[in-house]
Amino acid sequence: MALRAAFPVYQDLAPEVLIQLQTEAIYDQYSQRQAKEVADLQRQETQLIPEDFDYNALSGLSNEMKVKLSRARPETLLHAARLEGVTPAALLLILAHLRRPMSQRQAG
Repeated sequence: MALRAAFPVYQDLAPEVLIQLQTEAIYDQYSQRQAKEVADLQRQETQLIPEDFDYNALSGLSNEMKVKLSRARPETLLHAARLEGVTPAALLLILAHLRRPMSQRQAG
């Protein structure tokens, strides 16, 4: 294995352990990014969502999610997060859309 050649200290580790180390190394960057996104969401919980926010303009949301959010009309991201079935990914889409300049939001 390449890991053993690069790091002699790993010579005595079982192959399963080496595979697990390689897997964790590959996905670590994604885990770190996800942790940052969660922390960002937590800081933005009080972000107001305009009454006329168009959930249908969010191309990454499922139709079910668009209907649910349009009916509930949550006032903040925290309120949206408390709706059953609303995922962190959906909250990130809403937040990203809210952060765009108004001219870009209206353009879709």
